[in-house]
Amino acid sequence: MSRIYPYAGFWRRAVALFIDSLIIGIISSVLYGIVLGTQFFKLVAQNPQNPDPTAFLPIMGSMILFQILAFVFFWLYFALQESSKAQATLGKRVMGLKVVGADGGRISFGRATGRTLGKWVSNMTLYFGYYMAGFTKKRQALHDLMADTFVVQHAFQPGDEKPALNFSTGGLIASILATTLPIIFIALMMIAGVAAALTETDSKMDSLLVRSKAIRAKTNLFLLAIDEDKDVPPAEEDGVSYSKTVNGYQAVFSDDAGNRFVLREKKGEYDACCAEGNCELIQIDPCK
Repeated sequence: MSRIYPYAGFWRRAVALFIDSLIIGIISSVLYGIVLGTQFFKLVAQNPQNPDPTAFLPIMGSMILFQILAFVFFWLYFALQESSKAQATLGKRVMGLKVVGADGGRISFGRATGRTLGKWVSNMTLYFGYYMAGFTKKRQALHDLMADTFVVQHAFQPGDEKPALNFSTGGLIASILATTLPIIFIALMMIAGVAAALTETDSKMDSLLVRSKAIRAKTNLFLLAIDEDKDVPPAEEDGVSYSKTVNGYQAVFSDDAGNRFVLREKKGEYDACCAEGNCELIQIDPCK
């Protein structure tokens, strides 16, 4: 008998799982709409002037019902098909694969159920349990090892020779990378988000400080304008420099970036205007 290697490779299994996930996702979406649709429309149709505080209870009940139905559907989708004569889900059939037991034959519904529940364990390992199919000798994922099952090519028959493949170092490295790279990517995105948030916070703080200086300067200029005999404030006070001009008074200050702001007051006008700088930032009308 020729030596054949019936075990399904990682990528064929990955494509099969993608197809199955797509089917499950579509059906689950339809199920979600059926279970929650009616309750959602009832909630939207409420009188906003007199809302019912208990209206969310049916929604919560429908959510719990959906979760139960979704779990049952997921379980039966895999367990029924993989224990059937086809020995494969729709995705595995498309890729020419099937699930067998240690004897190479069809598995029972109970073993298929155990294999399906084992996928939750593979999920909890950040999907590393799935990547194990890329480097284990018999290309078994973690849930295959738990249920003592194998994913093989459809042409494989009980009694055919099943030699073990060599341990794949490349597959192990690829699996580790596939597990860690998403974590690294998420961590980098979080760091970038925190850095952006801190930068935005610093920018807002700088804006607040500049506006605070502008308010103090405007107040002092207002007081100077209504009392011409009032002495000019100290040359510099709280980061704002004051001086007397031919037409009135002016206040000068800068932000942390070195941008210069000048507020001016003319005699007889009880207000100050923005003569230089970002007038919109300090919320003062520009001088005409």
